Amino acid sequence: MAAIFTRFKKKPSTEEILVKLEKDINRTLEYKRTTEQTRKHLIGSLILYSVFLYVIVAVVFYFWYFPNTLLDGLVHSLPLFIFPLLKVRKKFLLLVEKDHISRDGVAS
Repeated sequence: MAAIFTRFKKKPSTEEILVKLEKDINRTLEYKRTTEQTRKHLIGSLILYSVFLYVIVAVVFYFWYFPNTLLDGLVHSLPLFIFPLLKVRKKFLLLVEKDHISRDGVAS
């Protein structure tokens, strides 16, 4: 009985097929856009929290082992001088992630 109904079923026109393809493409592009934004937000928040934790640990370490001499003070404040390198690391991670996303988009 089903074979009879499928024989008389109207086939989709070319326009309907193209509209469906366009909707699928738009949905895929929107998914890619939101995924990229989510990844950027995740990486940014991860870096932000790690920076805050790093600074807090550095300050606690500095005051816990309060230096007696100037040289000890410089050695103990060294983590605070290294702090700007974390900013460079964030930019590097975002660059790598963007490259990864673009390679995934081309491969799809």
